Amino acid sequence: MIIYSQGKIPTTAMNKIVENKSLSFIEQAKVLEKQNKIDEAILFYQKAVELEPKQPFWIYKRLGDLLRQNARLVDSIAACQKAIELKPDNGNLYYSLGASYRKLGDEQKAFINYQKAVELNPEQPFWVYKELGDFFLQEDKLEEAISAYQKVLELNSDNSARLYLNMGEAFSKQKQWEKAINVYQKALSIDPYLGERIHFSIRHAQLQQGQIIKASISYQNAIKRRYLINHKYKIVYCPIPKNACSLIKTTIVEHSHDRDRYKKSNQDIHSYTYINDKGVSLNDISYLNNPEYFKFVVLRNPFNRLVSAYIEKIARRKNPVLFVKDVIKDVYKFSGLEPDIEKSITFSQFIHYLARTEDIYLNQHWRPQYTFLGEGLFKFDFIGQFEKLDSVISCLEQKFHLNIETSTTKHITDYCVFDDHETFHDKYPAYLRSLDGFPKAHHFYTSELEELVRKKYAEDIRIYEKEFNTTLSIL
Repeated sequence: MIIYSQGKIPTTAMNKIVENKSLSFIEQAKVLEKQNKIDEAILFYQKAVELEPKQPFWIYKRLGDLLRQNARLVDSIAACQKAIELKPDNGNLYYSLGASYRKLGDEQKAFINYQKAVELNPEQPFWVYKELGDFFLQEDKLEEAISAYQKVLELNSDNSARLYLNMGEAFSKQKQWEKAINVYQKALSIDPYLGERIHFSIRHAQLQQGQIIKASISYQNAIKRRYLINHKYKIVYCPIPKNACSLIKTTIVEHSHDRDRYKKSNQDIHSYTYINDKGVSLNDISYLNNPEYFKFVVLRNPFNRLVSAYIEKIARRKNPVLFVKDVIKDVYKFSGLEPDIEKSITFSQFIHYLARTEDIYLNQHWRPQYTFLGEGLFKFDFIGQFEKLDSVISCLEQKFHLNIETSTTKHITDYCVFDDHETFHDKYPAYLRSLDGFPKAHHFYTSELEELVRKKYAEDIRIYEKEFNTTLSIL
């Protein structure tokens, strides 16, 4: 036994003690990992590197992965960067760093690190190529996107419908219509519930090829995915988002034979009707020409509908949903700027995005209303006016002896009165949320924005003015 005088331990011996303690912490961390005690495992890995920073690179990688799993993303990034510092030629380290940036929301840095990971080691998990494909698609680097998606298919045969949907979009943008149709149909075979969107995409490709009859059939298939039917009261309803859609969908379902099934599902009305095996799904297009069934739709002033969609889906939400993030990214990319999801976009930027984007790529909440209306395949028995919703509800109640509960809708916007000269077209969502209430529609428009909407939504405006014998003017 060696005894050191005056309590002093030689440096070499101290280093040995530190090394042994560090190894002990690492072994304990591994045991805790196997027990799925992630917090404790992180703590022991951290103790190990605090005690002895000169650890192998894989210790820092493992720490980074666990921190990411625990949503401690800034710390995870620091650990992954340390691992790369120690082993800069290891592709898997860049993949871990990219995953942490991805989870943090910094897609550009995630993209850069995924590319580096693939460059150093092409044998990456399939989802890395999926992420790269999505990034390339957003950047309109279509060949690269398709190549990445094809690599996903090589690595993983069990793929999601959205992979094929995005791949179809890439082919469509390249005007490779037949290839686009083939992958869209593959998406449909995997997930029939994406039917409406996919059928519209197939229809678009068929129209580009002059396949009018096939395009008409695809449109009918899209309608079957959207329209609701109530066999009890013999009603067919065409839901258009932002046009009292939640209220009327709920009414259709709660007064149908599906009522109990809907209540037991604990789903919101949109999730419930999205799954197209319900008794309220149209499924059979022949009902649209059955005179015993009452077909109706509600139309809205296009100018007001866009403001409502902007407020509900963009302005009032600090954490936007995925399809809104895509819009925000497109706006910043078009301006040559890095996306700022938190800052989001103004109403003016939103309208300019709509004006330059084809209808086929627009989300249903701001897609033109005429695209929902059946292209003359049948005639509606009743077209209601959203701005006179009380009359619409009264008409339905009287005709079918219903009691429509108007409190079922959740999309009610709190508006506030402002001076007529005040405009908010260039204000960002954080400012709008700070107000006592949101401004009404006319406060968001300038003459330029009104003209853009008149051009983009000309058919909606024409139909609305004709149906309700009015002339639309927002300013």
